[in-house]
Amino acid sequence: MLKRLAAPAVSVLALVCALTGALPAHDARASATAVAVIACENLAPYLDGDPTDATTPADEQAACLDPIPPTGPLSIASLELAAGDGDGVLTWTELNPIDFLDHNRIDETCTYEAVITLATKPAVGCTLLALIFVDDEFPVRLSMETGLATMEGGVGSQYTCLNEGAALGQDADCSDVPDLNGDGVVVFHVLNGTAQTGDVRRMNGGQESVEYGSDLQIVRISPGSRNDPDAVSDPDEDGVDASVDNCQMSNNPDQLNTDSDPIATAGVAVLDVTVVNGDSLGDACEGDTDNDGIGDFIERYIGCSGHQTSPLL
Repeated sequence: MLKRLAAPAVSVLALVCALTGALPAHDARASATAVAVIACENLAPYLDGDPTDATTPADEQAACLDPIPPTGPLSIASLELAAGDGDGVLTWTELNPIDFLDHNRIDETCTYEAVITLATKPAVGCTLLALIFVDDEFPVRLSMETGLATMEGGVGSQYTCLNEGAALGQDADCSDVPDLNGDGVVVFHVLNGTAQTGDVRRMNGGQESVEYGSDLQIVRISPGSRNDPDAVSDPDEDGVDASVDNCQMSNNPDQLNTDSDPIATAGVAVLDVTVVNGDSLGDACEGDTDNDGIGDFIERYIGCSGHQTSPLL
């Protein structure tokens, strides 16, 4: 799981107070408390308050494209009813079991242009939801490294949620009082922008100087299998599907695998054609191509007893 929380720095004043027992007055500045990153299709079954019923297109639309309101049939309040303890206040801890499913992965092809501008990709399977937990109504910020995008702010490095609004992606809970209705959760819809397979991009959410962050991984994922960490269709981008690629993380479109072929050994009375210690690894990712116990580098450049040897024999 490529997630970590970045704790805010501890000031000298706070350290002194901790040692002396003296506490400063309450800091009224905005303070984000946590962030969760969840694939929208994983959250969709919970939004109507009943995770046991069939997930409908309306559920998926609400989770993957629409602003999620504080209350209503498909809302933060209904999510808390289904995934939480029923007290009406959704917490980061209550979302942990859902949060850990999708490995924070976005398909390279799930760009803002493909999902929103051209509408050639469905948001289901593409959108990651960044749920930022806050304790007041100050503007909530989502800042991202280059290569990510949000439905709220488009392709860019930062978006700030200021007010309620009806436009696509303007979260209806940006200025609600958190303690009255289980709110205090601002939801951003995160997509890929220009990042490519193998990239990892950092996303931070917070208020003022307090931020929590997560790393998002860009991959090519087999359709409908974002929750399967082994379902990357072509991680080395050599045009060979991972299910048959003999070097899944090394670009080798030729799939050359010398030691899987018969090797003719000379110097015997009858020519011996055999497979000596063959294996299924391709040459591009194997350090001992002929499997004779001597690494290719040594055989090719150093040799044995002063004589160069062959990494293929």
